[in-house]
Amino acid sequence: MTQLSFVAPATEKQCIICDEVKPLSEYSLTPAGHPRNRCKPCRANQQSPERGREARIKREYGITQAD
Repeated sequence: MTQLSFVAPATEKQCIICDEVKPLSEYSLTPAGHPRNRCKPCRANQQSPERGREARIKREYGITQAD
């Protein structure tokens, strides 16, 4: 006879950037409803508006803020 085992849902996850184990509330969800690999603070640091703006200006106009 096969015995079924119950696996409790995970309540914490390790961020791939800072390597800290944090509660799932510290992670935003993907469209499929799964927690992302990077915690909210790490995502915010990597997706700052200035970084995106600088990359777009360089891509579209070929200049940097120093130019």
